Amino acid sequence: IKGERMCPVSCRCEGKIVYCESGAFQDVPENISLGCQGLSLRYNSLLLLLPYQFAHLNQLVWLYLDHNSISVVDRLAFQGLRRLKELILSSNKIAQLQNGTFETVPNLRNLDLTINLAGNIWDCASHSLPFWLKPGYIKRCSAK
Repeated sequence: IKGERMCPVSCRCEGKIVYCESGAFQDVPENISLGCQGLSLRYNSLLLLLPYQFAHLNQLVWLYLDHNSISVVDRLAFQGLRRLKELILSSNKIAQLQNGTFETVPNLRNLDLTINLAGNIWDCASHSLPFWLKPGYIKRCSAK
């Protein structure tokens, strides 16, 4: 039917929210509606976030990427997500973030980096976090 929204295989869609959880995805699924405002890719097998990986989903307000095996986050992975307010990256294998990773996400207010590589404590004042993302807005910075 013309105009009907596509829902990726193995995902559940509710309005402008897409849940692709516990599906052993190794990459971001195709056919996600361009008007998607919330995307959950929790409990999958994502390994890395590529440049412009989410750029076509420029209406996203929240993005849940927790409980994957992400170890590499390209500096341009979140390019184009100007409306994004919440980004959950907890329970991954992220050891470091490049300078400027979040500079193109001006509305980011909640960033969760907990439970990443052991022994790595995220510095909330680090230059890898934009100056406007004040420590009070970051839910949890330590990665234990």
